[in-house]
Amino acid sequence: MIPLNNVFPTLLSILFFLLFAVSISAQNKIEGIYNSKSHTFEPTDKSYKTDNFREGYFSYSKNGLYGFIDTTGKIICAAKYDEVDVFLDGVARVRKFDDGKNLFGFIDKIH
Repeated sequence: MIPLNNVFPTLLSILFFLLFAVSISAQNKIEGIYNSKSHTFEPTDKSYKTDNFREGYFSYSKNGLYGFIDTTGKIICAAKYDEVDVFLDGVARVRKFDDGKNLFGFIDKIH
């Protein structure tokens, strides 16, 4: 038989981990309303702006930087680019201005 004084700290650790994991995952979502007819996403927090729906993703901006969300508001790619294009055939072009240089790249869809 396992003594309860050994079980309780383990259960407490698991509970703490689950609560911490949930709070982290909540930061990876933008709350809002998706309209499937017009393919628009209206964020509840007005500091977020969404645009350009294509291939299941919206581009979004926050503080002048751009990223991507899905139709549920889940952040697929954090807002870290100076410019993004829409997804086309599973890839999107991104631009980052760094140290006086324009850096271009491509990101692919995450399934």
